[in-house]
Amino acid sequence: MRIPNTPKSGSYQRISQLGMDEFERGVLAVLRRFLTTHSDPGTQCWDQAYLIAVEKWGESVGLEAAHALSQYANAVLRFRAGTFEFHDPLDPDMRDFVTEDEALLIAVLHYMCRLPLNCKIAAVFNRLGS
Repeated sequence: MRIPNTPKSGSYQRISQLGMDEFERGVLAVLRRFLTTHSDPGTQCWDQAYLIAVEKWGESVGLEAAHALSQYANAVLRFRAGTFEFHDPLDPDMRDFVTEDEALLIAVLHYMCRLPLNCKIAAVFNRLGS
């Protein structure tokens, strides 16, 4: 499965515009590495994803979070038929930017963590429909 890691649309925004907290920034760093692994398995960036998660959140939380984020990335790629635009996690010029796809991925997590259950479904569908 090949997924483009270089955004074609040129439509991206600064992370600071999204109001992401430090945890969400960490999630983005981990997710980008899992997405890179899908794009180019030879990079084995999944290993970096686990290391970053453990460094940010400790071993017990970090390993569990990385595993869950790996499953989340897999599910998104299956749903999107393997197409997902994301920035190379090692490109220093793009570290402070997110693609539309990345912003949506983080927004879904943001809503799922903060809204009561009855609001979560509506929020997710509203974001997916935009």
